[in-house]
Amino acid sequence: MSLLNPNAKPFFPPISNFSMLNCRSAKNKLDQIEDLLSTHNIDVLFLTETWFTDSISDQQITIKGYSILRRDRSNLSTTRGGGVAAYIKSVALPAITRRYDLEPPSPYECLCIEIKSKNTLPIIVMNCYRPPSQCMRDFISAISQHVKSITEATTSTLLLLGDFNAKSSTWRSNDTTTIEGTLLQQLIDSTGLYQLIRDSATRFSPSGQSSSLLDILATNNTDMVRDYSVLSPISDHCPVLFVTAADITPQQRQEPRTILDQRNTNLPALREHLFSLPLAECMQGATSATSAWLVWENYVQQAIHAHVPSKQTVFRHTFRKPWFTPYLKKTEKVPG
Repeated sequence: MSLLNPNAKPFFPPISNFSMLNCRSAKNKLDQIEDLLSTHNIDVLFLTETWFTDSISDQQITIKGYSILRRDRSNLSTTRGGGVAAYIKSVALPAITRRYDLEPPSPYECLCIEIKSKNTLPIIVMNCYRPPSQCMRDFISAISQHVKSITEATTSTLLLLGDFNAKSSTWRSNDTTTIEGTLLQQLIDSTGLYQLIRDSATRFSPSGQSSSLLDILATNNTDMVRDYSVLSPISDHCPVLFVTAADITPQQRQEPRTILDQRNTNLPALREHLFSLPLAECMQGATSATSAWLVWENYVQQAIHAHVPSKQTVFRHTFRKPWFTPYLKKTEKVPG
C-alpha cells in the first residue's frame, strides 16, 4: 500500500512502527508473533482475541525485549476467547501510560494507552474487540463518550483500532455494509475521525473463499500515520503494519563529567608557572623524543590543573547525523 496521500507534504519523518492483529490465541502463536515483531522492528503491537485467562501468567507469554499490557475477558465461565493486549518494546515503555479512565467497563473489551511522543502531540490508542454476538449499539455507547472527549479536546491524536466485526462498502467496495458497519461509520463521522484502511481484506474465511475488512484504524490526525500495509495472515486475520510520525525513543542519556572552566583561568599565574618549568630536566634521562614529551606533558598538566578550575557538566548524547557538522549546528541558531 502506498502513502495515504502521495501529494501531501510530510510534516514529520516516519519514526515508530505500530501493528495490530486479531491473533485468535496469542499463546499458541507466540513464535509467529515474535517473528512479526523482529522482522518489522515493531515498537507497539496491539492484539485482539488474545484468549488469555487468569491462569496464563505474563511469564508464560514473555517475548524478549518486550513488555505486555493486557485486558483479559472477564466472563470466560460463559464464553471463551476475547481479550485485548499490547506488546510494547521495553525501551519505549517509559513513554507509555495505561489509561484505565478511558476503558469502558466489562463486558466491553478495550485497552487504552497514552503514548508520549517527543515530536508530536500525545497519542491515545483505544484497542478494541467486539465479538459478533455483542450489540454494536451498546458497544458504541460504551466508548463514544471517551472518543468524543478526546477528539473535542484537540490536545491528543486518537487512534481507534481493532476488530469491531463490522463491514462497510465505504472502506472496501467488495464488502456488503452491515448494520454494525453503519453504526461504526456514524461514530467515526460524528467525531471527526477517518478510517485509513481501504480496499484491503484483513480477514479470510477458513476455506479462503471469502474475505472482508474487519480490522480498522481510525484517527483524527491523518498526518500521524504515514503509511500502512496489510501483511500475510497469521490467524484468519492479517497483521496490519502502520508507520507513524511518533518519536517514542528513550530520552537522551545524560552523563555527568568534569571539564575545565577555561573562562575562570588565572592566566597570569598559569603563564608564570609555565615559564618556570624546568625544560632541561625533561631532556635528562630521556631515551627518546616520546619519553621526553611525556615528562614535559606531565609538567604542563600539573600547571593547568593548578590554575584552571574544573566544573561538573552534563554531556547529552544527541546522536546527530554524520553530515550535521559544527558549522551547520552554528548556522541553525542564526536568526532570520
